[in-house]
Amino acid sequence: MMRNQLRAYGTEEPSPSRNSFGLQDEDDLRTLTIKNQFANSFQLLKYGKVVCLFLLIVLCFLFVFYGVNVKEFSPSVSAALFFLSLLTIPLVGGWASEYAGDVVTHEDNAALSMLSSLLIEHSSEFAFFLFIVVMGEERFACYVRTVMIGSILLHLLLVLGVSVVFTPMAEDQTVFGLQMLGSFGEGMRFCLILFMFPTLYEYMIAIPDFERSADTTTPLKQEQNVLLISRLLCACALPAYLLYLVNTIRSRYFDADGRLHFPTNWWYALTYYHTVHSREGIARGAHSEPRFTRSVALWGFSIFQTIEVLLCGVVACTLLPAARACALPLPFVLVVLIPLSFNAGELASSFLFSREGRVDMGASIAFHCMIDMVMWVMPVVVLFAWTMGRSLDLSCHPYLVSVCFFSVMIVSTEGSASRMRRLLGVMLLSLYALLVCTCLMGGWHLCQKKSYTKPTFHTTTQKKGK
Repeated sequence: MMRNQLRAYGTEEPSPSRNSFGLQDEDDLRTLTIKNQFANSFQLLKYGKVVCLFLLIVLCFLFVFYGVNVKEFSPSVSAALFFLSLLTIPLVGGWASEYAGDVVTHEDNAALSMLSSLLIEHSSEFAFFLFIVVMGEERFACYVRTVMIGSILLHLLLVLGVSVVFTPMAEDQTVFGLQMLGSFGEGMRFCLILFMFPTLYEYMIAIPDFERSADTTTPLKQEQNVLLISRLLCACALPAYLLYLVNTIRSRYFDADGRLHFPTNWWYALTYYHTVHSREGIARGAHSEPRFTRSVALWGFSIFQTIEVLLCGVVACTLLPAARACALPLPFVLVVLIPLSFNAGELASSFLFSREGRVDMGASIAFHCMIDMVMWVMPVVVLFAWTMGRSLDLSCHPYLVSVCFFSVMIVSTEGSASRMRRLLGVMLLSLYALLVCTCLMGGWHLCQKKSYTKPTFHTTTQKKGK
């Protein structure tokens, strides 16, 4: 039986041997040069890492040739930097997670494993949001919350849909293995509260109040009310998230040595997939024995994580010029393109697990990542913006909130039976395709000034200069 067998599920895999991915004893690692250890990292996802290095070289060439002041770039150069950065971010993030996994293996600490997993999974969102907040862009709040709800919809519709559709099922349905669906359901409902409360208040109370009132202080008062509601919800979200972690910690996965693993980690998903398909798998799992020395793992993680953060800064700076240069509607960029880049690893992990019949692990990726973002990432960013003196509320576009509401209702209803049917996956993917088409149509009054301070809406298809 496979040594990194999942205890709670009793999965039986081929008995792997020791050296298929170049795993080494601690003493053997000290004899390897840095060059040899770097070469060892190419034994998994070799072509993806070659493409990653090529894209990094191209980006460096553009910065050397055109300078480092992104705001002075022409629209075409900004568009090139934007799309190249979006392509490179998931590759660099996967490489960073590989080194981070090795650091955790050296420490052999469950708390460190949890912390590193949570930070690495959402480092792109954190970096992008913080860059947007610090840059002082007038419409920064709209960018942050729109990308956030776009990421939530991506996990709820695309990641979960891919997991269900591509999982081999008997009689067109499969038993959903996780026993903690109640906690997932509570987290999803909290997601609705976090976005629906401020949105409903603004569109059903604040705007009508402004239209009825002749008092010039009404807009400022209503804006402060929306901010207060958002900050109170975020302050409640963090302790609720701690309780959620306590309640769902047992739904995490342990190998035969008792080490804690997180299926959302792209590196873990990739090694799991290769182990299953190799007669000479990993003797004790990719996380059970280090592949790099401690210093190389730390330096590798630091370097690639720094590169990922810088690339997120490039995306934040070139977002608007790239959208204008390519005539892309802003909703499509914020709701679809950027979340796809930031969460490509989770999407790929879900697909790999689903191909092995592990709909439980694939679905847990969608649920965990969605709840982590809405109950941890977003509250931290809102409270950070508050400390920076910036006004960041959670009043999102009503259409996106409505799509999120219907998606949560569909998933909660189907999941309550503890079974996943292929029809559910097709339905979720169809809804996401519909969302993408709607974003491409444009015509949204998105990321304009607050409705109750400027009641005349403008669409995203307006001419330049207006």
